[in-house]
Amino acid sequence: MKRTRILLAVGVLTSAVAPVAQPQAPPTLPSPSRELWHGTEGRFVRQWLLLAPLSPAAADALAATQHATDATEPREGQEQPTGATPAPRWRAHTSWGDVVDGFGSTAPLQPGEVGLAFATVTREHAGDAVLSLGGTVGGVWVNGAQVHGATNAPAFVIDGTQVRVSLREGTNRILLQVARGDRPPFFALRVLEPGFVLDTSGNVAPYVTAEGATLRVALGATGAGGAPGVEYVVVGAGGRVMAQDSRPRREEPRFDSTPWPDGAYEVRVTTRDSRGAVVVTHLSWYKGDAGAAARQLVADARDTPADGHLAMLADMVRDRAAGPVDRLTAADWPRLHSPLLEREELGLERSGRTGGARAFGFVRLAWVDDVDGSAQFCRAYLPGEYATDTRWPAVVWLHGWHPENPPYVRWWSIGDRHNGVAERQRTIVLEPFGRGNVDYRWIGERDVLRCLAEARRRFAIDDDRVYLGGESMGGNGTWLVASRHPQLFAAAAPVFGGWDYRLPPADLYNDPRATRPAELFAREVQSSFAGAEGLRHVPLLVVHGDGDASVPVGYSRHAMRMLQRWGYDVRYHEVPGRGHEDLGLRDAIVSWLLEHRRVRDPREVRLRATELAGATAHWVEVTGWLDPLQLMEVHATIVQPGTIRLETRNVGSARLTPPRELVGGAADVRVVWNGEERSVAWSADGSLSLAADGVAPRPGDKSPAMEGRLTYFFGTPFAIVVGIASRDPEMVRVCREKAEALAGLWERWQHVRPRLLRDDEVTPEYERRYSLLLVGGPDANRVTARVAGRLPLAVARDGVTIDGRRFAATDAVAQMLHPSPLQPERYVLVVAATSTAGMRAWDPGGFWVQENGYPKLVWDFTVQDGRRAAEPGLGPERSWIAAGIFDRHWRRDDRFIAAGDDMPPARATPGR
Repeated sequence: MKRTRILLAVGVLTSAVAPVAQPQAPPTLPSPSRELWHGTEGRFVRQWLLLAPLSPAAADALAATQHATDATEPREGQEQPTGATPAPRWRAHTSWGDVVDGFGSTAPLQPGEVGLAFATVTREHAGDAVLSLGGTVGGVWVNGAQVHGATNAPAFVIDGTQVRVSLREGTNRILLQVARGDRPPFFALRVLEPGFVLDTSGNVAPYVTAEGATLRVALGATGAGGAPGVEYVVVGAGGRVMAQDSRPRREEPRFDSTPWPDGAYEVRVTTRDSRGAVVVTHLSWYKGDAGAAARQLVADARDTPADGHLAMLADMVRDRAAGPVDRLTAADWPRLHSPLLEREELGLERSGRTGGARAFGFVRLAWVDDVDGSAQFCRAYLPGEYATDTRWPAVVWLHGWHPENPPYVRWWSIGDRHNGVAERQRTIVLEPFGRGNVDYRWIGERDVLRCLAEARRRFAIDDDRVYLGGESMGGNGTWLVASRHPQLFAAAAPVFGGWDYRLPPADLYNDPRATRPAELFAREVQSSFAGAEGLRHVPLLVVHGDGDASVPVGYSRHAMRMLQRWGYDVRYHEVPGRGHEDLGLRDAIVSWLLEHRRVRDPREVRLRATELAGATAHWVEVTGWLDPLQLMEVHATIVQPGTIRLETRNVGSARLTPPRELVGGAADVRVVWNGEERSVAWSADGSLSLAADGVAPRPGDKSPAMEGRLTYFFGTPFAIVVGIASRDPEMVRVCREKAEALAGLWERWQHVRPRLLRDDEVTPEYERRYSLLLVGGPDANRVTARVAGRLPLAVARDGVTIDGRRFAATDAVAQMLHPSPLQPERYVLVVAATSTAGMRAWDPGGFWVQENGYPKLVWDFTVQDGRRAAEPGLGPERSWIAAGIFDRHWRRDDRFIAAGDDMPPARATPGR
């Protein structure tokens, strides 16, 4: 078809000069990726400045006179004169969830004390608004004027009080006065538009009071007329029902506790919201002298020091006592209830009766970790219908990084006896400790797996419905643990967790000169997604807030796009406007997880691993690499009965345990490995073993349990042995100081003293049971002298020799990891110096990052003279004399040795 162009010209003829037309800016088009529109959401205020502790009089005076103008607005760290010594300071607090608990952690309050909470709220327009309050808020000031002075209900009630106020356009200053009575000083606030409809359908907040022997339960919020009735059950230790009642909402039940024995109790309050969903609340109560019971618990723990569980409960009592234990009274029961009830149920279990393993139960799984002899714990929450004749799904939920790295009894929620997700979703919820701030690597991963194993031993768990999830560091741990052990999990949900050096911000890892194999390997090992290929049969729900400043959302977007590109089963939920905080999606996440069942015997298996300990997926296990500074990759497929296609990179040997029903019953299996056909016979244990050409496995080779790497020495049962045999008193002193420094680092990080012995205290039993870190060479440490002739290490005044290769060095120190000649299933890690000055150069803190326990030394041996690389992004071995990894037979291989001496002195700093 012919097209005709038509041009129209419209104008007015005039003798005047026409003005020049100004260029018009093109119209702005809305983004094609628009945000979901929200009206008045009514989000809670989570950013606060807190001031505590204060006396009630001081709090009244400050609230009445301060913060009325911008000039008097508080600042983080600012001292507030109150007459007290020292003067309290304003502290910033970001609440994890809608309920603010900062006066229990950031600015602690004791009973009878008061705190002030300050926040700013920005409004687009001036006018009326509603402050919806919850908690023991005794007074409210807005822009310097008091607007509310009554206290809420004794129990915490979200949206329990509404205060109508007038706000101005722009910034508004809100000040709350919060008191602590006999309950924790929680509070909540959100600013609503007038007419906002609150969803209080299930908003009950019952609490208990005692009048002599009568236990009274008040509901705290009555709800609308015609609301469903309420059931009350009083439960003692072990789930024993002491009393029960059912009443309309406006009637309070009363129970005569006279026939009940002294001890800890719970009142389970059950009702339904207006939509018919069950709402369960658990209340605590104690009959008798809780202070005396707490003192008895502490005394019993002192009399049985080997009982780690009881010792932990005694520590919890001491921590909650907020003063000498001998001053505890019956009135202190709210702080002591959790450890006292747990102690009662622990006693029942040990006598063969039902303790915490019951409906609505709580069991703290406990064991001794032989790494350092410490007691470790995992919290297990059981659903309300729990019974041993049914197999239950289990959700393993990993906690985040704690900036204070406190002892176990001070971690978040450590004393909580109930988990709403477990009860609402009818699943067992497991919360491992993961050895605290360890990033869920090495001993952290080991702890998670031990928790799951203990739970399987104790409870009726459906192995095909085990799930993994976690937030922040726990989200990172979800990526790591699930990708390294995909055969264990039916699905996984990492929540704002994960990191990769290829994405910003990664300023410390983007030096273009960092091209050595060890530098590239160290970067890849740190990526949370290094082994994501292993998630081929683990469906993923990835969740992140788009305003997260702690873990940028770009990391989750990167992982999501990568797995989607591979065709993996991944679902992504990005929450607009939310940061590194409670996203309020835990129930939705668990509900999604529970839709999946484990893929037991897939025909196709993929894995990518940085180390042998994580090189397992379903029926494929890598047992040896070719290059320790490269990742191992496997793609295995059962093509047809009797035939397996095996494609690998950097795999020296492997063990396959494919399902016989898929492979067939032939005596030999045809394995086509990287294009080469092999006929492999079944072993007696039902496995197929393969080794690459030129690779001859030998007894004592590196294995998943004994792969080396200096940091991973501390993932085995270990003891530090101080050499005291040197004739040089200064060498003895330095050895002792360095060993004490290492023990102190471990103790500050793990809150347990590691085994620390002199060389003359090491018995054959120690040599059999433990890996030994020997501080001092043969001239300084008696144990080193006994094994030196059977180790590939020799140290002289002018050099260090590793398995025949000499490195010239003066005033240097070598550290070498090797199977122990005394016990081949344990290590010796020898720290030997060419001189006393060289021993001073040893850095006991170089094994892991002190902040989060990230492993730093991928080497089997290093030779250093005290210089430290001062340039971020380059490997520290550039300033060392040498660093290396033994081959699979524990022999030197010069391909895996990085020689130093290329770091200019101006770019290195002494580390002594």
